Amino acid sequence: MKLKLGIASSAHERLIDYTLEKFEIKQLFDSVISAEDITHGKPNPEILLVCARKLKVNPAECLVVEDAKLGVEAAKTAEMKCLGYRNPSSGKQDLSKADLITDDLSKLDIQKLLL
Repeated sequence: MKLKLGIASSAHERLIDYTLEKFEIKQLFDSVISAEDITHGKPNPEILLVCARKLKVNPAECLVVEDAKLGVEAAKTAEMKCLGYRNPSSGKQDLSKADLITDDLSKLDIQKLLL
């Protein structure tokens, strides 16, 4: 199964580009959408829908990984599946609306999650 990967971040494009280049992973992503590409921030689903459109995939076929309450709300409003990640750096976010919640991404079976 070929997965398309996108980033839909409220961060500014310069910061996203810097981070992707620093970790040498920019080539892994098929779409990168930043704060400059949208009008409305999360919890409005605009950024996620723009990313899905650029990836040429139906929103219902998307899996969003989110560590923030507003991002989870945006994903669910966009009718996308959502994996809530309890990121220790994000504080105690309410991720309860996510389809699945984890604090360890390395233990997930993405194939099973997508099916």
